Amino acid sequence: DVTAVPVVVNSPAVTSTNNLIVNKSTPNGSGRAIAHQRSGTSVAGLTASTNYNSYYAGTPSATHLVYYDGTNSDQDIPTYLTHVTSETNSLSLNPVFVSTTDLHTTDASLVSTGIAINSVTDDFDGQPRGCPEIGFDEFNNCGIELSIAKPAADAINIYPNPSNGIFNFKGLEKESQLEIYDVTGRLIFQSLANSSNCMIDLSEKESGIYFYKIIHNDTIKSGKLIRQ
Repeated sequence: DVTAVPVVVNSPAVTSTNNLIVNKSTPNGSGRAIAHQRSGTSVAGLTASTNYNSYYAGTPSATHLVYYDGTNSDQDIPTYLTHVTSETNSLSLNPVFVSTTDLHTTDASLVSTGIAINSVTDDFDGQPRGCPEIGFDEFNNCGIELSIAKPAADAINIYPNPSNGIFNFKGLEKESQLEIYDVTGRLIFQSLANSSNCMIDLSEKESGIYFYKIIHNDTIKSGKLIRQ
């Protein structure tokens, strides 16, 4: 039993942008829940402009995958980027919908994660898409708070982000393993947190997008860091 979001593989190629793709199904037996599945390893069906998407299939594991193509089983975005190299601004976030019938998102991590599209000026509530989020629900209109729910009690706070290289992680579980990857998927930093707070210095790294992965027991959390 495999559930996944189907993606066009054949020509003409499509551009996927600002899409919030969520698969929270429960696999049976040896099945998998997959956010982005393809019929083969070729990504020719996606243009080089494909970017700014979020792929979430539950807590990452061998049966909950960001991406699967029959050969590659990617549990996180850094690994996914080795196969779909254009998606340097894409994420894997649980949008925390209000309910199964109310698809307003409540995860403030989505604020200003998308990119402006000239033909799309409003969200599904008619709110202006000034600095758009991934998905069709606008949180924040270029700095004007619209409606952002408080993060969950176990949420990890990372600040400042964007940053000039210094990133503070607050709310870590002790003995969590913290890993930082560049956009090619190369591991550039690894550390074991001995407290709930941790500071990472990327000031000597080039400006750009980096990805963090926090591993504690069987839980993996990942996201994006912006080095200005």
